[in-house]
Amino acid sequence: SSSSAAKRTLLHVAAWHGALEAVRFLLRHGADPNAISPDDKAGALHCACHGRPESLSEVLACLLEAGGDREARDSLGRRPVDLLLAQVRRPAGKVAAVGGRH
Repeated sequence: SSSSAAKRTLLHVAAWHGALEAVRFLLRHGADPNAISPDDKAGALHCACHGRPESLSEVLACLLEAGGDREARDSLGRRPVDLLLAQVRRPAGKVAAVGGRH
């Protein structure tokens, strides 16, 4: 939802969009890889796993190297890997539709 998007950090947004250079820049300048959105408890790793796949592996590696918590759970109890698995299990046509929502 738009209210959820408004409560995301710049790192969340960069991770969602797969903006690797922005993720690197933000982390180099002190962004917290474990900061969570107050409404849904999603972190940057959750956003990366729910967003654009183009540079997913690089963005995930960057966040994990910076100390991102791979076991962090959002408000629905999902870890980042759970979001990835949910997308893999969907038919190909539905993955794009899910990726477009925050």
